[in-house]
Amino acid sequence: MPQLPIETYIQTGEVALNVARWPGEPDTTRTPVLFIHGITDNSESWYQVAPGIRKGALAIAPDLRGHGRSGRASGHYLFTDYPRDIISLIESETDGPVHLIGHSLGAVIGVQVAAQRPDLVHSLVLEDPPFYFQQVVAENPQRAEHFKRNAMLSGSGMSVQEMANTIREFVPDLPEEKALEHAHALFVTDASVIEHAVALITDSSASWITLVESVLQAIQCPTLLLQGNDVLEDRRPVSVMRPQDGDRVLELIPNCEREFWPDWGHLLHNNDPERFVRQVRGFIDSLPSVS
Repeated sequence: MPQLPIETYIQTGEVALNVARWPGEPDTTRTPVLFIHGITDNSESWYQVAPGIRKGALAIAPDLRGHGRSGRASGHYLFTDYPRDIISLIESETDGPVHLIGHSLGAVIGVQVAAQRPDLVHSLVLEDPPFYFQQVVAENPQRAEHFKRNAMLSGSGMSVQEMANTIREFVPDLPEEKALEHAHALFVTDASVIEHAVALITDSSASWITLVESVLQAIQCPTLLLQGNDVLEDRRPVSVMRPQDGDRVLELIPNCEREFWPDWGHLLHNNDPERFVRQVRGFIDSLPSVS
């Protein structure tokens, strides 16, 4: 049974974040670890892997604004809005730089924090980040349908069970338990969060990719990219990254290494938590300690 965290609310100045917190062991000198979840997810997604990665260090995992039990911020769900909350959280809850681990949207947030405040981030782990998903959707518009469906369900007023039933109509082979988990996540996510994301990924005129590349070039800390497979036939969801997207990330971030996961797609820490802990912990242990 994984060690469960203590939950508390932290005011960022804009919104109240629900934060899961694993206290550091007495007298530990280990660098704190910050986990940032993906869109429509919440801090609970990290419960299985956080204890093995933190190794006695302080670890924190917020529900992002508009997600889970955190406050809502209607109209303020641009990808550039979230980093302000995370910067405030690091400053208020830790004594120094952190190892920042971000999945999907969490990785998009993480790179912005690292670029804007390099003093707050000792290292980065980017789990299947959707940096170039705008181009993926332009090539294959069907890739956006999942997000459009989520936006519809989140704002539908349906119960969790009704949403789960609808999800299984679209994905008949999805187990009932997984459909209920996904439905609950949507139920506690502000529909505006997903609507903003859909608007961005389907707008080919937006300058998001130009912004992302300037951010990636500004990252100074050691970085680990974990990239899933985008062509799996029987394991959904597939990666949001094409092979060339990972290549480009390696070109732009000066000190970046990559681990490719051929057997899994987008949900790496959920699909194989033991491998995730092993790779992330190995990366962290390879780094010099914070001076």
